[in-house]
Amino acid sequence: MKTQDTFAAVRAHADLYRCLPVVCFQNGVSNEEWLTDQGFCAYGAMVRIGAFVDRPGVVCHTAGRLALLGRWPGGVDPLCRAVVDDLARGGLDAAVETDIRAVKWGKLVINLVNAYLALADLSVQDSLHDPDVRSFMADVEQEAADVTEAAGITVSIDGETGLRGRIARLRRPAARVLRTGGAWSGVSYASTWQDLKAGRPTVEVDHFNGRIVELGEQHGIATPLNRVLRERCTDAAARGLGPGTETEASIRAAAAG
Repeated sequence: MKTQDTFAAVRAHADLYRCLPVVCFQNGVSNEEWLTDQGFCAYGAMVRIGAFVDRPGVVCHTAGRLALLGRWPGGVDPLCRAVVDDLARGGLDAAVETDIRAVKWGKLVINLVNAYLALADLSVQDSLHDPDVRSFMADVEQEAADVTEAAGITVSIDGETGLRGRIARLRRPAARVLRTGGAWSGVSYASTWQDLKAGRPTVEVDHFNGRIVELGEQHGIATPLNRVLRERCTDAAARGLGPGTETEASIRAAAAG
């Protein structure tokens, strides 16, 4: 279940969930925000785990075991610690997080590149090592830095608050920027790429790039790259197009138009 699936699922069983804590492992921050607005007791979880569905009923783990969990929008309580203990017993590198909102905003920023990787048919390894991809990522994340700072939103990635240092390192091709919480096994693809490859009609980018676009509109800041990534990726999913319909040049040209 991805973010776009949460709302209908909760509405269908609202009476059951109303008296229960709801822990959101999905990417983005829309789940927790919506649940809180609806009066639910929401907890956020940020995971750095790579996987893919090999066939029905078989999920292959490719990278990472990190899971951070906290009350939404911040703090920890006994439930957080109990869930973390259960996750750790299951083999994850789990820990409580006092500022889960900042950490999940950080993961949202990392996920901004997912639409591009899907549209351009690129792997996660390309995003880690290819200097052209990293430069494009830096420009996309620069828009995120501008709007989150204007909105007063704290963003934390790997213990570092703010995006300026990360963006500067992305522009240095030899630098190691991203930690994955574990060794990668072979070539891995972001879940948005997997969605397009599988022909799924919806993707999560409204809750990643779309949030940056919305913040830009609220604060009068242009976000052309995120706007085009959102539009092109949602269109590709709706039309059943697979990965590889766009290039960096085509996206930059559309953003400049």
